[in-house]
Amino acid sequence: MMERAREVTRRNGYYNFDFIRSADDMVILIHGHPKEDGLIQKVQKRLKEELDKLQVQLNREKTKVVNLKGGGCFSFLGFEFRLTRNREGKTYVSKTPRKKKRQEIGKKIKAALKANWNKPLREVIQTVNAIIRGWVNYFGIGNSNSTFNKVRNYLEMKVRKFIMRRKKLKGFGWKRWSREEIYGKWGLFNDYRIRYVYSKANPSR
Repeated sequence: MMERAREVTRRNGYYNFDFIRSADDMVILIHGHPKEDGLIQKVQKRLKEELDKLQVQLNREKTKVVNLKGGGCFSFLGFEFRLTRNREGKTYVSKTPRKKKRQEIGKKIKAALKANWNKPLREVIQTVNAIIRGWVNYFGIGNSNSTFNKVRNYLEMKVRKFIMRRKKLKGFGWKRWSREEIYGKWGLFNDYRIRYVYSKANPSR
């Protein structure tokens, strides 16, 4: 039904309505043009009709309508979506990791270092690399550079402090080890590249 609705509402080669679903979560996107305001009510009505046939109910607490043009934002699959302007003043829908996800990876790194307190440095680095690599690969799309810089700095500081504490020393060892040594010799993960940037989305609601 959703796929048919997407085709029916297509105008001049553009989709005024689109959707994406993951398991039982769904985001419905409607172009913000005033002429398409009625689509919101129509989509909600049709969606409810089809879900009623399946005896499925929407979770009202987690279901909401967000106007990105009005400064709203929404989260989906760990990302936060909002309307942003680039340096040229053009608007696009930015996709960044949620703050909650950044905090979660920080806790995992901290727990991993604590659990590997007595392990050789090589094993410690391999453990934290496995954690951060998977996280970066998942969030390595969209507009994640700023978040990646924060996570990279956090990881380096936690590893530095971890080694210093094992040596019963204070601080982060900035004079003891250069970044070249941390990432080159120790092999701490440093591949924080963005694989794909999606910046041409139409302002949607």
